[in-house]
Amino acid sequence: EKEISSKDFYNLAKEVKQVTDKHHIPLIINDRMDIALAVKAAGVHIGQRDIPVAAARKVIGKNMLLGVSASSLREAVRALKDGADEAEVTAPTAHVRENNYAYVKKEFKKLRSASKHKSLRINLECTLLTREEIMRTCTIAADCGINSIKLSGGNCSEWLPAVKTAVKDRCTIKSEGIATVLEMSSSIDMGATVVGSKNAADVARAILTASESEDI
Repeated sequence: EKEISSKDFYNLAKEVKQVTDKHHIPLIINDRMDIALAVKAAGVHIGQRDIPVAAARKVIGKNMLLGVSASSLREAVRALKDGADEAEVTAPTAHVRENNYAYVKKEFKKLRSASKHKSLRINLECTLLTREEIMRTCTIAADCGINSIKLSGGNCSEWLPAVKTAVKDRCTIKSEGIATVLEMSSSIDMGATVVGSKNAADVARAILTASESEDI
């Protein structure tokens, strides 16, 4: 969470971890390896503008999960070889829109083969694709052994039930852009197994308030 101080971020993460630990939910911290280490989070997720993956792995050690966002298949494969446990890469949107699913399948298979046993997440930009394109791409991803699908952009939660049906529990589904606890709860009810928030600090505070009042 980039809009609060490091001290406030640490205190918030520490409190949230108490709740996630209680429910056996792994806490993944975005970008901030120092905070992740300080609160003993399950993992950290970094991007291409953060420190190199190999350096990040040295900092956090071998036991903490390390996820990396990549902008290409080459970056994803490199991240996994350098020590990432999971790589996230955006689906080739242009090829999907051109109905070139043979290329899409080829890229997904190539990524799966190169990454071996590591975890892979494919990001789908919902605002750029039709329902049919999203469903077909999700099905291909699941058929190729991709571990997770991420839906981002716009009101992506509306696609969750159809995506869940398309992948048939072969992939986890991440719903991105969650702004409130209500949206988080709704996304989970509709099939999301992982959620990402664009307003993480406020959502975390709301969870803590609920945990205190309802003993969740």
